[in-house]
Amino acid sequence: EAIRRAVACVDRDLDDSPARRCWRDDHTAGAVLACFPRLRLRDDRRLVTYHWREGGNGDGWTFSFPEDAAVPSAAAFFAADDWPDRAPDEADPDANAAARGNGTLAAYVEAAVATYELREVGARWHGVSWGTHEVVDPAGAGDSAVGPWSPDATESGGWAWIDEPPASFTPEAVRDGAGLTHARFWTLTGLGGWQLVAHRLTFPAAGVLLPIGHEQRTIATGGGGYVF
Repeated sequence: EAIRRAVACVDRDLDDSPARRCWRDDHTAGAVLACFPRLRLRDDRRLVTYHWREGGNGDGWTFSFPEDAAVPSAAAFFAADDWPDRAPDEADPDANAAARGNGTLAAYVEAAVATYELREVGARWHGVSWGTHEVVDPAGAGDSAVGPWSPDATESGGWAWIDEPPASFTPEAVRDGAGLTHARFWTLTGLGGWQLVAHRLTFPAAGVLLPIGHEQRTIATGGGGYVF
């Protein structure tokens, strides 16, 4: 969660930008990736985000380009009939294609969280979904105790378990006999009602940080929450 606070500081710098409805950003996504100590940007790739803002709402679309690729301007990107459903020529729609890990299993946990972070670079107000989540650590709901929850929560405390609680809430990555790596972590969000959410992302082979499987499910609910 400390990494995510660093990411939030990088993302907030966008609010200091001049008021623009659409623009191209060659810096922020790379700075977000740099917040993850076990990940780095590949030498042959670059990350580019196209931002859209209207009033307090905002979205961003981040792509991985070869370092020597011709990157479209914001005007060209937003003028395309099929934006944002199709990535620009030469771009990989999965920003994780630009990331390299340090060879540890922990790097896969960071890559799993980075997958979400890179999808919401520049998101504001109704464009935010992942940004409402806080990663659960073994001591409870992160350092700021988001929501009325702890790992010992029970129905008598206002929480109802949908699945059996895991033995541990420590984020982890494990490699199975087929060579697949599975990264697991848990988050809390109060959007639309408090939920404890389990995340599991599957990666295909050692060193590859592009997930091929993604499971996200609510395992407990706590009522209350908020909307925006």
